[in-house]
Amino acid sequence: MRMLALDIGGTAVKYGVFYSYKPEFGQFPVRDENGIEDVPGNLCKFVCKMDPDFIAVSTPGPFDFEFGISHMKHKLPSLYNVSLKECLEKEAPKSKVYFIHDAAAFALGAMDEMPKLSRKRFASVMLGTGLGYVCSNCGEILLNSLGTPQNRLWSKPFLNGICEDYVSTNRILSDSQSLGYEYASVKEIAEAAKSGNMQLKKVFDDFGRNLGQCIHIARQEDKFECVVIGGQISLSWILMKDGFEDVVSIPYELVNDPSKCALYGLRKYVLDRL
Repeated sequence: MRMLALDIGGTAVKYGVFYSYKPEFGQFPVRDENGIEDVPGNLCKFVCKMDPDFIAVSTPGPFDFEFGISHMKHKLPSLYNVSLKECLEKEAPKSKVYFIHDAAAFALGAMDEMPKLSRKRFASVMLGTGLGYVCSNCGEILLNSLGTPQNRLWSKPFLNGICEDYVSTNRILSDSQSLGYEYASVKEIAEAAKSGNMQLKKVFDDFGRNLGQCIHIARQEDKFECVVIGGQISLSWILMKDGFEDVVSIPYELVNDPSKCALYGLRKYVLDRL
């Protein structure tokens, strides 16, 4: 069996190729060589090089997960109203194609990595371009009839806006710019903070506090026992850990590799259906 997992993010599509040998991982940008966003085109170019038996795709919502059609207007505009299912089946006609919410894929990957989570009520939080969130109870991911998380965290009121205003890539970038720095990525800001820049360390400390307060808000409604944290920003957890722990007291875990967790979750999703 040869399975292709595709995790569509705000800046790149991460992929995993799973077969009888060692899995292969990588990523490619959501924009083409001219800098124009073209997720369907880039996906199809990539898939046509493969010969998978199964294709599993994770994506943010709103999304029609049965027919593979995006209803997102706020991000990834090149996907809007496109039947990604038809595109992929055209390039790989022998493949069976699945779609699931990216938060669900992450939660499945977390349970695959840490089986003890399947016996708990836990929240999955993904820190990246946006603020991903889903709650799971004893192995069941709590989704609504549309296949998206029952409760959202990103849009909950927080301080002078919503949670995602304070816990996302843009927050770290804008806070560092307000201090006069012109770094292009969270990774660069984190490296400067780790090198001793106390102003930028405080940016991450504040980020951790905001995250903790947002999780406290979510826990009041969802009553989870623990939290699993991932997403690319979690790679800088050491910088936000103290701020987080200052404002919330809850057991938490970090996934081993934030870039691969959802891909292993997609593999689990397919294997559970064979």
